[in-house]
Amino acid sequence: MRYAALIALIAFAALLAVGCHAHTAGDPRAKAAAPRSGATPERASRLLSQAPYVGVSCRRASSIACDRVGVAVWLKRPAVGVIATIAGRRLPLRPPRSREGWWEGFLQPAGLLHGALRVTPDRGRYYWQGTHPRDVHVAVAITRASGGTDRTAVTIPLSAGWG
Repeated sequence: MRYAALIALIAFAALLAVGCHAHTAGDPRAKAAAPRSGATPERASRLLSQAPYVGVSCRRASSIACDRVGVAVWLKRPAVGVIATIAGRRLPLRPPRSREGWWEGFLQPAGLLHGALRVTPDRGRYYWQGTHPRDVHVAVAITRASGGTDRTAVTIPLSAGWG
């Protein structure tokens, strides 16, 4: 009887944890976040076809030694420029190479070792596979051909890998 109660308690806790995450831009892991500036942002789901992706981008798997992250943003409508802001640092993103592509850029140093994105290594000084999760606040400014700028912001989990 104790075993069944323990299993039920664990299942309830897991459902509660999953239910606490807001659905933003089609990704259940993303949480809506207020902008850090005074501008009123759009809901991410109105501007983005899916949540942004931020992942560690070192040559060796699970390594944070290069202190670099990649950022990808998928837009619903065409744009002439996209700037992501992470940990207070502005990062202009490159446009997609194909029609269905994404805007991307790389932040280095990212602050994975000693800065704002600091992660807790899983083993050794430079090994992180995501066992100790880290959320990242991403603000996105999208410049349209008309000259207008749309803004949104989300908080998403930092991924242990890029690509």
